[in-house]
Amino acid sequence: MTIMPARPNRVFQVLMAALSALTVGVLLFFVLVHQRERLIRQVNTKMIEAATFLELDPDLGWRNRKGASVFFPPDAQYFVRYQIDAEGNRIDVDPATLQGPPITRAVWIVGDSSPFGLGVDAEKSFAAQLRTELRKDGVALKNISVMGYDSGQLKTYFSTRVRAVPVPPDVVILWIGFNDASQFIHELFWRTPFLESVFHARYKKNISDILALCDLLKIRVVEVTLPCFEPHQQLDQLNEWIRSHEGSGGNVVVVDLQRVFAERNDRGLYTNLDDILPVHFHPSERGHALVAQLLLPTVKELLAKR
Repeated sequence: MTIMPARPNRVFQVLMAALSALTVGVLLFFVLVHQRERLIRQVNTKMIEAATFLELDPDLGWRNRKGASVFFPPDAQYFVRYQIDAEGNRIDVDPATLQGPPITRAVWIVGDSSPFGLGVDAEKSFAAQLRTELRKDGVALKNISVMGYDSGQLKTYFSTRVRAVPVPPDVVILWIGFNDASQFIHELFWRTPFLESVFHARYKKNISDILALCDLLKIRVVEVTLPCFEPHQQLDQLNEWIRSHEGSGGNVVVVDLQRVFAERNDRGLYTNLDDILPVHFHPSERGHALVAQLLLPTVKELLAKR
């Protein structure tokens, strides 16, 4: 008589597979939690505590603190009031005070401390000036910029924000890169070189990913070059790459802020707050007025094509 081998218990196999999957899931969860905690540990928390319109974020390092209304920095010679709305955007002009037709389109400003308006009263920022003019045409504006962000943080942040809204913006103004190229800023915000310099190769990858997402969502992009008063070799490299997008087709238009600022060669186009930094790169009130003057026609032209 032939004895057949016992068949494996199917229920037992299923239970073991489920247990294995659960074990892997738990381990993956703890790895992710550890990585999030590791990110927080690498942030210079003293900087985030000093800039009280910011707060720690486990995925991004930090973010704008919703509902904040603070003066920064503590030095009365430089301090400016920063107000953050319930979405995490800097408040510049109360939309309720602006007159215009019903809102049908939207523009977002996406970037770091320069488009955020660091060192400048909100109502004097180029964001406020664009908001006032665009509202007359039924266009809403959001400034989702965050101080200290590099292109990697911005890619994650922008992707999260834009995918969370039912209708994406019609136009994005993209102003990012100084923190990728600046070792000083990197050391200011991070206790250890957690984000090793993302300079050039990673910067190009991050920006290319942002532009690809905008293309997918049919968002037109105004990409700006990065003004800086002093010579800055790393920024020059980034700016040349940004300029290469002009005339390349697709959904990107380049506005060469750096070239215009350099031609003016006017230290007064940069805020006095930068006197305590190694270089001057944050526009002053006059700088913001010039930025608004340069950006408004291009933004309106892109909106007209929608």
